[in-house]
Amino acid sequence: MEMDVEIDKFCNCSLDFRDENNTGPILNLEYEECHYLNGTIVDDHCKKYYPDIFLLSVLLFFATFLISITLKNFKSASFFPAKVRAFISDFAVIITIMLMTLIDFLIGIGTPKLWVPEELKPTSPTRGWIIPPFNGNPWWTSLLAFLPALLACILIFMDQQITSVIINRKEHRLKKGGGYHLDLFVLSILIVINSIMGLPWFVAATVLSINHVNSLKIESECAAPGEKPQFLGVRENRVTHLLIFLFIGLSVFMTPLLSRIPMGVLYGVFMYMGITALQGIQFFERILLIFIPAKYQPDRAFLRKIPLKRIHFIHCDSTSVSWSALGGKKFPSNLDFIPFDGKDEILC
Repeated sequence: MEMDVEIDKFCNCSLDFRDENNTGPILNLEYEECHYLNGTIVDDHCKKYYPDIFLLSVLLFFATFLISITLKNFKSASFFPAKVRAFISDFAVIITIMLMTLIDFLIGIGTPKLWVPEELKPTSPTRGWIIPPFNGNPWWTSLLAFLPALLACILIFMDQQITSVIINRKEHRLKKGGGYHLDLFVLSILIVINSIMGLPWFVAATVLSINHVNSLKIESECAAPGEKPQFLGVRENRVTHLLIFLFIGLSVFMTPLLSRIPMGVLYGVFMYMGITALQGIQFFERILLIFIPAKYQPDRAFLRKIPLKRIHFIHCDSTSVSWSALGGKKFPSNLDFIPFDGKDEILC
């Protein structure tokens, strides 16, 4: 029988970011905190080993994804009354997280858990809440920063507007205005504040926004057997937004519970959110058109007006651009030309 080796709670951790001397600091941190900061454990006796940890994490990942999908579609099942099915479908993700976390707890294998900080403080211990404007760089670097700032402005604008356009599509039958300019105005003010404090920038989250709209959809309750309910609209309100961020703020009091959620379960939830968000996205529909014969293709307006070869060409072009952007995101070394210490700006 394999047993876990008892290790020290604190270990020497070499952090990846650089200080003013261009050296990575070595701090005495907990193992989970060092892993959260993308650091490297220096002491050999601090390196943890658990048997069967990878297998259980993979099982939790796939089980979370499959159970979430099954419970989400439970509304159309023939079991239990309609209110019970609707309740299970609406809280499918929460039920799955609780179930998988309980299974992980009963098995007792030390799978990686969600690391939650115990206090509100900057992630890097070498900096405060306010970031110096130059941080040791020459004054003329502020002039050279105009070009990367312009590129970042374009990126933020595109990311924000693309999400807004997806949410405000005609298919969603929204009645209230989009508020594109107001969103950008509020976002620009928040980015200035976050830059001064060294907090991450943020824009509208595409996947979360799409799932939020899907959760507020109104469907017809009366339908013939075997017929899908008809989409009637979206419950437009501000209460859900306020409650979402209110519960996010209150989550600081739930750190003992959140720290027990396995990372495999969270990855399964992310997979579920990504897959469900693809429904109704025209980009994903064009991918499926490649494998669907012409006589079985759905009736879409762009299929009646644009030749199929042209659609495939546009799809391949947009796919190549998407993969190029993803490659630039996955290799942050491409951003080394920025004339200021961007790593300190990103850490929070």
